[in-house]
Amino acid sequence: MRNNPKRAYEVVNSLRKEFRPRQCNAKDDKGRLLTNIADILQRWKEYTEGLYNENTSQVNQVDKSTDSEPLPPILETEVAEAIRHLPKGKATGYDELPAELLKLESNILIKALTKLCNVIVDTGDWPNDWKKAVFVTIPKVSGTTNCEDHRTIAFISHTSKILLGTLHNRMRNVTEEQIADVQMGFRKGVGTRDQIFNLRLLIEKAKEHHRHYISHL
Repeated sequence: MRNNPKRAYEVVNSLRKEFRPRQCNAKDDKGRLLTNIADILQRWKEYTEGLYNENTSQVNQVDKSTDSEPLPPILETEVAEAIRHLPKGKATGYDELPAELLKLESNILIKALTKLCNVIVDTGDWPNDWKKAVFVTIPKVSGTTNCEDHRTIAFISHTSKILLGTLHNRMRNVTEEQIADVQMGFRKGVGTRDQIFNLRLLIEKAKEHHRHYISHL
């Protein structure tokens, strides 16, 4: 099942057929135990919103007075490319639209999504369904009631990934022209594995010749 999440999901799903979920209580920010389902959901809502609002103040401090060139219109070819790169067999977001439905390569769908993406870029207003995410929480500590002791996985709309993928591709093309060739990591097809290996060789050689390798790096 390595690198096969779909098969892994099928096995887990078959094993949990007789499983009956029980309510998982949670503690509020003051450490009080919550047992009412409405209070538990509200606590998780506050916690997950806090995860994404940590850098809000920095974003709001961006100087918007600087004149910038308008973003070129998003093309149908860009949308089609983003659709092709959508992963298959992934959980849906709030709108419950699977990626397989978007990958039908319908010209009508591509034209409609291209128009929608350009409206969003021009106005800055995102559809409400794109702003919502379905959260799955996985405890890192068995039996914990603290929200902080859980991993949170957010399922967002696959449709929103089309616009995000298009913008990401544009930014990557621009940054690739500005990043030096010696930059490793955080670049497509360029990892840090070879550089780590070279660094280990230098350290081993320095030790072999009784040199202080830190001062030479």
